[in-house]
Amino acid sequence: MAGTPQTAAPVSKQYVDYDEYVDFQLEKARNHIKATDIFTTLTTLAAAFIGYLLVFVVCDQWLLEGGFSDWARMALLAIVVAGLGTVLARRVIVPLVRRIHPLYAARMIEQADPELKSNLLNFVRHRPGADATDDRGRRSWSRRRPRRNRLHHHRS
Repeated sequence: MAGTPQTAAPVSKQYVDYDEYVDFQLEKARNHIKATDIFTTLTTLAAAFIGYLLVFVVCDQWLLEGGFSDWARMALLAIVVAGLGTVLARRVIVPLVRRIHPLYAARMIEQADPELKSNLLNFVRHRPGADATDDRGRRSWSRRRPRRNRLHHHRS
C-alpha cells in the first residue's frame, strides 16, 4: 500500500538461532527436571511424616498400655526430624544450588521423544563453545564408554 509505513518486526517476533533455541529448550528442561525432583522429594517427605504420625498414634493409643513416655516421644520425634532434615538437605537444598547437566537434560528429552534418535544428545555433546561442565561430562562419558565396550566384548 502506498500510504502504509513500513515497521520493523517487534523484538519478540524475531527468529532466534538454532543454538539459542536448543539452549532455551535445554534450560527449560533442566528447570523442569529440577522442579519435578524437588516436588517429588517434598511430597515423599510429607507422606513419610504423615505415615510416622499414623504409626505413632496407633502404637501410642492401642498397642502400648499407657502410651509412650515423654522421653520416648521426644526421642522418636528427634529421630524422625533428623531423618527428614537429612533428606531435605540432600535432596532439596543441594539440588537448588546445583545445575542439571545439559547432557542429562538432553537424554531426558530424548527419552520423552524417541524420534530424536540421539540427535539432540550428539548435538549437545559435540557442539563448539560448550562450557566447563559440559567438558567434564564429556570426559566422564568417554571414560565410561570403553569400559562398557570392553565388558561387552568379553561376554560375546
